[in-house]
Order: sequence, then C-alpha cells, then structure tokens
Amino acid sequence: MLLRAIDVTAGYGGEPVLKEVGFRVEPGQLVAILGPNGSGKSTLIRSLSRTLRPESGQVQFDGVDLYNLTARESARRIAVVPQFEEPVFDFTVREIVEMGRFAAGDSFGEAVENAMEATTLSELADRLFSTLSGGERQRVLVARALAQETPVILLDEPTAHMDVGFQIATLSLLRRLSHEGRGVAAALHDLNLASGFADRAVLLYSGRIVADGPVEEVLCSGEIERVYGASFERVRDERTGRIVVVPELVPERAKTQFPRRIHLVGGGGSAAPILTELWQIGHKLSLGITHVSDSDYEAAMRLGVPFVAAPPFSKFTSQQREEALRLALDAEAVVVCPSPYGMGNMENIALLEDLAARGMAAWIIARPIGEWDFTAGEAERRLERIEFSKSRVVAASELAALLENIRL
Repeated sequence: MLLRAIDVTAGYGGEPVLKEVGFRVEPGQLVAILGPNGSGKSTLIRSLSRTLRPESGQVQFDGVDLYNLTARESARRIAVVPQFEEPVFDFTVREIVEMGRFAAGDSFGEAVENAMEATTLSELADRLFSTLSGGERQRVLVARALAQETPVILLDEPTAHMDVGFQIATLSLLRRLSHEGRGVAAALHDLNLASGFADRAVLLYSGRIVADGPVEEVLCSGEIERVYGASFERVRDERTGRIVVVPELVPERAKTQFPRRIHLVGGGGSAAPILTELWQIGHKLSLGITHVSDSDYEAAMRLGVPFVAAPPFSKFTSQQREEALRLALDAEAVVVCPSPYGMGNMENIALLEDLAARGMAAWIIARPIGEWDFTAGEAERRLERIEFSKSRVVAASELAALLENIRL
C-alpha cells in the first residue's frame, strides 16, 4: 500500500467537508473518485497531497505520516494535478513542466521531454501558459506531474476542460502508468470515463464514502441514483464489455396528460430519483422533511420542489411534521419512498399515520433488500399498521405509469 487516509476529517474554517474518510491508493491501480459537486472530491485530493491538513485522522505514505515530511520529501512521493492553476508570472509551457523537477533538485531534460511528448505538448513548448486554452493548460499540469516521476499521482478533474480525444488520451496514459506500477487517483465527473479507464471507484456523498469497490460494482449500485438524484440505465457495450451509464431522460412526448399533485415522504436519498422522474413528466410535487445534507434535499432544491428542511443529522421535530402535513394535505396522494428509519426520523411515520387517518391515498415504493429499520422493529410495526384509503405497493419504475392510469 502506498497512500492511505485513516478516518480523515477535513474542511475549511472549522466546517468539516470530509467526515472520517478511509481511503487508499495502491500500486498498479487507477482509482476514480466520483460524486456530485460539493461531495468532497477536491477536499480529499488536497488532504492526500499535504495541501490541507486534516482536523483529525491521518494520511500515511508507506506507513509514515505525510504531514511529518517536508514539502520536498512529499513532492518526491506524490504529484498533484489541480483543477485550475494561474501562475503569478507568465512562464512558458516548458518552464512549467520543468517545475516538476524541483523536488528532485534538477531539470532532468529526458523526464521533461518524455512528459511533454506523452501529453502531445512538444509543439507548444515555447508558448506562454497564459495564452493556452483551458484544455491545453490542463495537459501542461498533467505533464508537470509526470515529470516529477513520483510513485503516486493525484488528479482533480484532469479532463474537465479537454476535448473528447484528449480526455481519452490522458486517461489512457494514466491507466498505462498505473498498470506499470504507479498509484493513480483521479476525481472525475464523467461516470463513463470512469467505467472505461478506472480499476476501482470510490463514491463520495456529503463528505463520506458511500461505495468503494471495482468500478463496475460501484456504477451498478443503487447508491449512484441516491447520490446523483437521477435514474440511470446501465447498458453493456458489446464490443468492449464495459458498462455504460445512461441518464434516463423523459422526452417531451412522454409528458403527462394528467398532472397530479403528489407529496413524497423520503429520506436517505430515496426520494431523489423519483422526484426527478415525476418532475420531468410534469407532475406537481412536494417533499416532506429532509436533512440539508441529504440528496433528497439537493434534488428538491434543484427542481424547485417545496419541502421542509431539517439541520444535518438532527432529529426531526413535531413542528417540522406539522409543516410537512400542511404540504401533504394539498396533495391528491402521497408516495412513500423506501427510506431507512432510525429514531431521528420517526416523525415521518407519525406524518404517514396522520395522513392515513385523514383518508389520504398512498403509493408505496417497494423496499430494496437490505437493512432499513434501525429502531429495534418499531418502525416496521408502525408502518404495517397504517391503512390508507387507497394504496398499492409498486416498484419505482412502475410509479409513473400508475399515475397515468389510476383514478384518484
């Protein structure tokens, strides 16, 4: 093992962004760091590169605390490609790449030339960095990292400004370097680039790792829907055998002819993909109580859906339940999403009990296999006793068709 984060909590101004994260970069492996904006990808890269000291936990390189090393000692071990860099002085491309040799104490020409050739920068060697496009600048930063000749390379959105051809070429190069024995970790936005080039994927959400494993396993997990707040179709490419992840977009012709006013009760990201699909179809929606740290919250904010917000990790209150009740009573029916239940969100069950007592109709999304009741059985017992005036248990994929064909 080369580089390892152990229970790292890190952030800015006393506000944690990463929360007790465990992560590793091993030789011979390209790791894709995935997650939506604000999930902690850049903060993880900074913590691993000795740029942002963790508030707690430790970052180790081969068992040694990275923050006990000098900057030069660290730079001999780890090269970093940031999202963006604007030099104070206007250097040429070659001068920027030569800076990668600072830690080694030389301007070793062969390493610089090899790095520039690998990133197809030789013809731009004498151009000023400030005159380059965003994609060209990113290639220069990748070349500088290659010139360091370190056993670990960390990259923060290395392909963000590149044309498709250079994206493929850059990730192909990184994959080759990893398979030659280096440890490479890259924060990526494009799930299909991760599918095509990464060996392993780590999925971040709200500062925590929610999935870590072979890239196909992570991309096929339900955590992708929960984290990104959208529905995806997975297609296996017959030629390459890789999984292609396709967002499920609703065409204009599929818009509903019967817009419904629907209230969703979610939690733990269970409502986010359902909100997105029903909103695209044209239904009028509201959402119950959701933590500010939840992807349900982010989906509702993105779509302009009214909801009741609770502080992160807080216990829901009776006052919040009353606010959610006012939203729900304006609806034709309630959709009960397959959220997990703990003692902190039992007010959602109280809300469902109240709605059932008032004669509300409900469509209940079938629960996935796995543990969901963390209340020693209380949540399951109370949910089983609830009787709505009209209800049906459906799969999430069946809900849109049900709303088109059922009379409320």
